[in-house]
Amino acid sequence: GRIRGILYNVGMNLILWAVLFGVGIIAAIISLAGEAGGSIAGIIGGIGYFAILIASMVAGLSIVVRRLHDINWSGWLALLAFVPLLNLVIVIVMLFIPGTKGANDYGPPPPPNKGWMVPTVIAVFVAIPLIIGILAAIAVPAYNDYLERAKQQQIEQRQE
Repeated sequence: GRIRGILYNVGMNLILWAVLFGVGIIAAIISLAGEAGGSIAGIIGGIGYFAILIASMVAGLSIVVRRLHDINWSGWLALLAFVPLLNLVIVIVMLFIPGTKGANDYGPPPPPNKGWMVPTVIAVFVAIPLIIGILAAIAVPAYNDYLERAKQQQIEQRQE
């Protein structure tokens, strides 16, 4: 269903970013080893990034195919995700078209959503951006004030 697909996608992206962060940390540690470490780190980072990219593409296509099967469409339409502008149409369709009622050509209906799924989607798309916005509204003026005070301090030091 739509909610389950959104949650799978969010979960996959969180895992993807965590793994990319880990690969970046490992590459940074290796690059600190000296001249040879820098080239090895680049190789490890490149191979790690490519492997993660392929894995995330496979997982993402799997989610798209499941959702297309939920609305009784062929999974081959998932290949439209690689066509610019048509990929946006596919995303919009998958977000707004409900799944078929009961069994369809691709099997039984997915199990009903659990009670925690809808609040989780609301939290991911409403509460978390709201919290980030509030923190940014506090942090940006404080940082600008800090920069202004640092400039004033430099001017005072030059005058002395």
